[in-house]
Amino acid sequence: EWEKHLSSQLSKNLQQKMADTHSNAVPHPVPISVHTTNRQRLQQALKENGYDENGLILLKGGNNSMKYETDGEYIFRQESFFFHLFGVQEPNAYAIFHVGSGKAVLFSEKIPAEYGIWMPVFDAEHYKKKYNVDESLYVEDIKEYLEKSTPSIIYILKGTNSDSGATTTQIPTFDFLANYKLDDSNTLFELHSRVRRVKTPAEIAVIRYACQSSSKAHIEAMQYCKPGIREYELEATFGHKAARDYGLRYASYSHICGSGTNSATLHYITNEKIVDEVGFVLCDMGGEYYGYQSDITCSYPSTGKFSEKQKVVYQAVLNAQRGVAANAKAGVLWSDMHKLAEKEILTVLASAGIVKGDVDEMVEKRVGGVFMPHGLGHLMGLDTHDVGGYLKGDAPRLEGVGLSNLRTNMVLEDGVVITNEPGCYFIPFNLEKAKNDPELAKYINFEEAEQYVPLGGVRLEDDILITKEGTECLNIVPRSIAQVE
Repeated sequence: EWEKHLSSQLSKNLQQKMADTHSNAVPHPVPISVHTTNRQRLQQALKENGYDENGLILLKGGNNSMKYETDGEYIFRQESFFFHLFGVQEPNAYAIFHVGSGKAVLFSEKIPAEYGIWMPVFDAEHYKKKYNVDESLYVEDIKEYLEKSTPSIIYILKGTNSDSGATTTQIPTFDFLANYKLDDSNTLFELHSRVRRVKTPAEIAVIRYACQSSSKAHIEAMQYCKPGIREYELEATFGHKAARDYGLRYASYSHICGSGTNSATLHYITNEKIVDEVGFVLCDMGGEYYGYQSDITCSYPSTGKFSEKQKVVYQAVLNAQRGVAANAKAGVLWSDMHKLAEKEILTVLASAGIVKGDVDEMVEKRVGGVFMPHGLGHLMGLDTHDVGGYLKGDAPRLEGVGLSNLRTNMVLEDGVVITNEPGCYFIPFNLEKAKNDPELAKYINFEEAEQYVPLGGVRLEDDILITKEGTECLNIVPRSIAQVE
């Protein structure tokens, strides 16, 4: 049934692709109420967790920054926690959110009128209407506002990202904050991350648009692909289609377009090699829309036709992805899905003589990690690797090759968006390491495995919504061998 649904949606996408032109494409409208709802959800969580109703949250938005010592600016992207609550797209802003009343106050940068020669200049009232906040002032008004509000406590967002290990950078540092009781522990970061982890229907609609638009851009790149082109041509083809036709102007991350042995380098972003006829082409690309991400990977032969060896590897990964899509749902432990994916891959590799022995035993002994050294997937939302991977009460990070790289080991929840991205790679370093490990070496036919090294690797990545009943794949791209060809 899942395959029939995919085929039906893919057919519709291909038909729509023929009809789409840049002259009639209309970007997906996003209501500002997305952020009003997010504030309401956070307020409810604050009250349920005993936050002082006479307290308030002081948030600092993102800053614009220059390229090293030059006067050239980096493209500004709002800090994700700030954007989640307010949707503000301008830099150098602050906001206050009252725990008890839910009152939202925005403090924007006051820009001199003469700057209107070079950039749009708006007053505070403009931002009040644009972002649907209760009050809009300037950054210079924060001190006076706090004096009038007399909060019992000011909560500051501060914590550590479980993916990067980096600590929050956007922390208010005004001298006058020394006059107030502050809570800058990680509790607010943890709580807000938990709210962000589960998406609202409105957020899901934006992510779905980004995913389906990126799907069409992937198809464009897939149809363009042929031996003799440069890898970056695929990246450019994707970016052009996504931006011109669907308004996805920015990439969700540095795109990976690896061909041949480069497809076995997990985060290869050089994208400059000439595509050959032997190996796989692996394109891990996604466009951002209204701050929300997509993250899709397609792998295929550059010639458009699979060799027998390519079919083995591809089908192994496709079986794994299908298995996860069919078994994941709210209440399921994510690491169990990782192990299921490994089992599916090893089953096919065993039938091809690449590995040998009992498949369940190989999963237990971590043979799967030799061929899939990364985790099965990650949370996705305002960040490609979204927050909330390891929160208080979640199952701990596991040990073992592959398992230790899981970006979350949560029990899946209704409304979570997570990537389903199994892979199978023939990485010389991993094979050599396994050859020198007696506990792994006995399961692998290295003479056969090494014949697959020139192919590189396969990763198939879908963005899936977790529901109580199962999963919804938010992107629609060719997946079966017949569809790809």
